[in-house]
Amino acid sequence: MSSKSYFSFYSTYTDQTTTDPGRMVVPIDDHGFHRGDGVFEAIKWIGKKIWLLDSHLSRLEKSAERIGLKLPCSQSETRKKIDELITLSESDRGLIRIFVTRGTGGFGVSPYECTQPQMYIVTTELKEWSSESVMKGVSIRRSEILPKQGLFAQVKSLNYLPNVLMKKEAIDSGFDFSFGVSPAGDVLESSTENLSILKNRKLITPLFDSILRGTSLIRLIEILPKESGIQWEQRNFTYQELVQADDVFLVGTTIDVLPVTRIDNHLKTDIKRVLWLRELLQKDQL
Repeated sequence: MSSKSYFSFYSTYTDQTTTDPGRMVVPIDDHGFHRGDGVFEAIKWIGKKIWLLDSHLSRLEKSAERIGLKLPCSQSETRKKIDELITLSESDRGLIRIFVTRGTGGFGVSPYECTQPQMYIVTTELKEWSSESVMKGVSIRRSEILPKQGLFAQVKSLNYLPNVLMKKEAIDSGFDFSFGVSPAGDVLESSTENLSILKNRKLITPLFDSILRGTSLIRLIEILPKESGIQWEQRNFTYQELVQADDVFLVGTTIDVLPVTRIDNHLKTDIKRVLWLRELLQKDQL
């Protein structure tokens, strides 16, 4: 992504706002940088609508609480700063990325050397999938990376090395995405996307004790029309169930809903219902 894709930036460390990518910096001794000690969110805006802002800010707050991190700005202050940054971006759509860190103070592992928490907010280009890519569907593979568990799976922390390695694994092996499988054999999530299946009239998602509670996934479930007859069922499911599902899809803030047409060497061809889910979610963003 070029510097032209970075629109605007705010840092509590300097208490300054800028549109100069060269000034969008984080102190090298920030615990979020050298220890992954922090939390984050990515939020989409289209036109004048910031999609699911309340849900994202609520999850940011909960993630921070889970690791004993106090937010340096209130939700109302954060909203005002986001509005300012979107105005400065001069773009009708994009991504808002919020990072909250333990702050600066040293290079040790102890969180108590940090002086105070910091927040960094940056607005960037929203890269969207082409219609051709969506209609083709995406390929996913079973990951060999040990998945995060418990607290580390439930908190959207800056420690994303397993996620990074999952994405690298997928690309290096010729797939679009990889997904985790628990030691018990349960299907989990992709590197940054929720993975779900449709079987008969049920939309089945893994339990949120081993994956991140996706804001886009929850919103999709909330807006499912009752007349569709599709019922949400939250439970763990196996790799075999994944392969045998009627439909498989990924859902997330940056991808909306994407149909999965290949799982390892298993192919899926009928994507009509998944495309309908994608349209449903995209209409909600307008």
